[in-house]
Amino acid sequence: PLHWCALGEATSSKEHYLTAWEKSKHRLASAMRGLARLCVEKEEWEESVQYFDKALRLNPLYGGNWFTMGVACQRCKQYTKAMHAFTRVVMLDPDDGMAWCNLGGIFLELKQPRQALTAMTMATKLMEYSWQVRENHLRIAATLEEWQMALSDLMALLESRGHHYRIDTGDLRLIVEGLTKSLLKDKECPALDTDAVAAKVEESEDGSPKLVVVPTQQGPNAPGSLHKRVVELMKKLSGTYTD
Repeated sequence: PLHWCALGEATSSKEHYLTAWEKSKHRLASAMRGLARLCVEKEEWEESVQYFDKALRLNPLYGGNWFTMGVACQRCKQYTKAMHAFTRVVMLDPDDGMAWCNLGGIFLELKQPRQALTAMTMATKLMEYSWQVRENHLRIAATLEEWQMALSDLMALLESRGHHYRIDTGDLRLIVEGLTKSLLKDKECPALDTDAVAAKVEESEDGSPKLVVVPTQQGPNAPGSLHKRVVELMKKLSGTYTD
């Protein structure tokens, strides 16, 4: 069967992979894996998902399969299955920032913004270089009225992008209004260390994966007041966009 797999890879032939599958009596995961990846190359997303399913039943610890299957599920809008696939990825490799990012987007499609925020928080930690991921996190945080998270995101974007960053005026108005309301409720409101959280995946009682928020050690810059942070934001906005 392995020779038929090699021939299938060399010729990009589905028939050879299927022959390998039959000759192995449906026990050769690499035959299904090869078929699935061949379908991905041809953008035959639904068919690729079917083959990935069979491959992963035989070898569920193959992380690359889960990731590519998640992408295929996204393309054919099988969001629940995509969520399970990317959740498996981060269970196998908690430092896969792109998987966390994709998971956040999928939770948005599933109308689970709180879970989306948790996943995207991990993505921002692991993909600090990506301002697009940070901006997505900002918008989810603002939607959920997590104003201090949105504030931290906006500060980070201004620091990394400077005058190249163009924030949506509607987003900015929403964040400033939310922060103002927070200060009106409590002038001494402390600034939260929004980086002092992480997430991990655990299996629920029914065996399905779920995200769990895990507090972490606060950073050295955590102390301070929200008022001070808002003043810093206003100064940074003025300094960034005023010539």
